[in-house]
Amino acid sequence: MNKVILPISLLSLVFTFTLQYYVLSADYLNQIKFDSIAIAKTSEADYSTLPNFGGTEIRNVILVLGDGVGLNHILASRLILYGPDGRMYCERFPVIGHSNTAPLDENYITDSGAAATALATGHKTARAMIGMTPDSIPKTSIIELFRDAGYSTGIISTGQLCDATPAGFSVKSPSRKLKEQIARDISNTNINFLMGASEFFYKKGNDSKTPVEIAQSRGYSIVTNKAELMNINSNKILALIDSMNFLKDVYYRDKLPTLAEVTIKAIELLNQNKKGFFLLVEEDGTDDYSHSHDISGIREQMKQMDEAIKVIVDFARKDGKTLVIVTSDHETGGLNIIEANRSKSFMKIAWATGDHTPQPVPVYSIGPYSQHFSGFYENTFIPRKIAEIFNFQHSK
Repeated sequence: MNKVILPISLLSLVFTFTLQYYVLSADYLNQIKFDSIAIAKTSEADYSTLPNFGGTEIRNVILVLGDGVGLNHILASRLILYGPDGRMYCERFPVIGHSNTAPLDENYITDSGAAATALATGHKTARAMIGMTPDSIPKTSIIELFRDAGYSTGIISTGQLCDATPAGFSVKSPSRKLKEQIARDISNTNINFLMGASEFFYKKGNDSKTPVEIAQSRGYSIVTNKAELMNINSNKILALIDSMNFLKDVYYRDKLPTLAEVTIKAIELLNQNKKGFFLLVEEDGTDDYSHSHDISGIREQMKQMDEAIKVIVDFARKDGKTLVIVTSDHETGGLNIIEANRSKSFMKIAWATGDHTPQPVPVYSIGPYSQHFSGFYENTFIPRKIAEIFNFQHSK
């Protein structure tokens, strides 16, 4: 047998490259930012699993999306807010699954446009596309199925109303960046309750009309502040409230509705339809703060999402015919908890990236038919299963 003998010079070259690789890796790791954060002492509360409710009768669906929220976002927020033995409210749900967020793209890591399209239409698409497949074929969203079947519908976002997630559930566009047209299209949707930041909604188009004026011509009541929102009683509302970022806007906090308050109001109005309703609630700031690696911001936004989830479940348990699902469009930042010490009440975190990751995200559910959302599945499974439960004809 002939033996292959590498020349010493080649061996040296291989060793040199290998050494350089490890040195570069070490340098890179040394640049990772580690944050030490105080965690709460365990507080006395009922952290047991919530009992499920409901039978075979269902009339409402409330879908909560924490933009960019992965399992470690939930764990880190739990430790900061409630301590090592606490629970975020969604963690008390009796059913948990996980969904894969990958888009139909060469890049396995999704963006919010492709993710929202998958969660809304049951179809994968390319990054940045809204409500259509990569070949530009429009697909019907779950919210459109409910609307067209006579149910009331609503979309709440703490970010821009014309941003990727609200757009993915309501309109069709080849790009999430076409926000001027998206704002005009949303104003034409006949979705009963729309709330988010107003950017692009006051900009005139070629017809000299703004999206707000288009909405008014379609019978929408326009709301711009907390007082107007809390006192209105209308079948069609466009609420343009410019910021619900409670860390940055402390000065305006008393003038802004909380996510829980907006959600309660939306439920109150949508529930007047005896047939039922579909409501999407998006916490958007969690993604922004994850991109910038701001754990304090994440804590504040996760807290308001947690409080909104609680009021949603309080309604659903009393109603008995409401399915509640809490999930995310994707994980942002590659958040890792490096160390957590119970006795010293601190943890250390690190971020792997300033962008999205392909990590599967949790899906928490409670209420009638919630058992169908356990296990591991593609994000497209969620709207398809909801459509099946309501006997809607979903597009192939």
